Amino acid sequence: MVFDRRGRLDMPADSFLVEVSTDNSNWEQAAGFSDLQLPWTKTYVQLDHWQGHQMYLRFRLKSDDKLGDLGIHFDNIRIQSGVDLDAPENPSPLPKEYRISKVYPNPFNPSTTIEYEAAGAGPVEFTIHNLLGQVVWSSVETPPSAGRYYFRWNGSSRSGQALPSGLYFLRLSHSGKPSNVHKLMLLK
Repeated sequence: MVFDRRGRLDMPADSFLVEVSTDNSNWEQAAGFSDLQLPWTKTYVQLDHWQGHQMYLRFRLKSDDKLGDLGIHFDNIRIQSGVDLDAPENPSPLPKEYRISKVYPNPFNPSTTIEYEAAGAGPVEFTIHNLLGQVVWSSVETPPSAGRYYFRWNGSSRSGQALPSGLYFLRLSHSGKPSNVHKLMLLK
């Protein structure tokens, strides 16, 4: 996403946040700004983390309301896909393999975000195993194209019951071929 902004905020009490949600209920911060005074400036916000999901965007302004002449202005808001040659950092190329790229937080309680890369469209199976090697949870995600995706796991079993604290192993498989394995530590 790219937009122009200008403004004057009381640092650090005032801030301007760009937030993203995939369900219009749970919001995550994509970017935050707290500038003392800023002329019109082109601003870039990377949304790669939410690629492949329907996105809801919102701008949040926070103020302690101590200085009355403060404010921020936005203009020319655009959502762009692909490579933006004007951006300071071009997005990384599309993945060429299937793999779990990041799990955070880890250790976790009560849920964790699992980021993965898909080399193409189609089903990707995730299984979570306990220390005995038993599958305690599984899911099939279906990315629409090559890219980086994520989902959240809430620390529950396939039947929806909360699992006990401990070490678990997350495995990704595509077309029956296993990929990398990540250790997960559930703490309660």
